[in-house]
Parts: sequence; structure tokens; C-alpha cells
Amino acid sequence: NFVPQYIDTIGYRVFLGLNQYFVASDVGKGKMQWYAFHKGSPMNTDPPRGKKERLLEFFGSWCNEVITLISETPEHMILRREIYDRDMIYSWGDGRVTLLGDAAHPMQPNLGQGGCMAIEDSFQLILELDEVAKSVSDVCLSNEIVSALKRYEKKRMFRVSTVHMMSRLASKMLSSYQPYMDFGSGPLSVSFMLQYLLLFH
Repeated sequence: NFVPQYIDTIGYRVFLGLNQYFVASDVGKGKMQWYAFHKGSPMNTDPPRGKKERLLEFFGSWCNEVITLISETPEHMILRREIYDRDMIYSWGDGRVTLLGDAAHPMQPNLGQGGCMAIEDSFQLILELDEVAKSVSDVCLSNEIVSALKRYEKKRMFRVSTVHMMSRLASKMLSSYQPYMDFGSGPLSVSFMLQYLLLFH
């Protein structure tokens, strides 16, 4: 039920922190959706009182907007999804069997490219198999299918591995954020910056 005042001008916000980040976006008709990402150990569980309590343990000291979005969301509407990262594999098939999409190259959701890569895989696979169907007799069909699947893998590998790497890099950049502005007594404190600005005016 919480709708930020800026909703008419800003539809998507990312809040960054070390090993975690929070995304809030407008989905229309006065509704917001949000995602909370926290780097945790595999297979951990929520406390007895639920997901909201656990989220507030991680994000309870963040800005009011993040806290309010979590607090105002009913417990039953909070869905938990584990995200596991996996290194690229450089052989997707064996014989007349091959993989595409997440089965071949799962990637983190930071660039929104997982589904796109699966669609591109499908298109390339269709092109390769269509060439076989047009040009090969039944006698040689099995061997040509194997060759077509290998061509599909080879043609897709560079682009997919590049997007996979960029998606992983985006995740690392988002979750390894540390503030560059220190408002304490360090070299980037407010008082220091004011003194610095006064020197050059």
C-alpha cells in the first residue's frame, strides 16, 4: 500500500549496500514491487516468524522507504527465491542431445538477459536444423544433426559467455558497493569539502 511521492517521475530505484541491495519499481495503479538481494550461505532458512522478520534483520537500518516497503507488504505476498551462480560450461551437448537457455548457461537476473539468451539460442538452433532438413537425405541425417548441434553451440558460445560474464560482473558491482562519500571526519567529510570549496572561490 505504500506509494512513494516520487512515483510519477521515478519508476525504478536501486538501493545499494555491501553484500546486499534493494530494488523498488512502479508496476502501475498505485502498486509497487520490490526485490531484496542478500548474499547468504546456501540452503539457509527463514526464522519461525517468517520472511519479513529476516528481511528486516538485513534491511532494518536502511532508509525509511526500504523499511516501509518491507513492513507494509503482507507476509504471504513475500516470495523467497534462491539465486545460485554457476560458471559457464563450454560443451552443451552430446551426440544428438543439446541444451539451451538456463539449462546450458544459467545467469543472474541483473541484466534481464536470461530469457533473451534462451530465445536467441532457440532461433540459432532452428536455423541450424533447418539447414539440415533442406539439404540432407535420410541416410546421412543422424550425423548431420550432430554436426548442426555442434555448429549451434559454437555460434552461440561467445555471445552467451560474454553476457554471462557481464551479468556476473553486474552482480558483483551491485553487491560489493561501498560508499565513496564519508560524512564523518575523514577526507571526504562535509566540513572538509566546504573548506576545500571555499579555497577555490
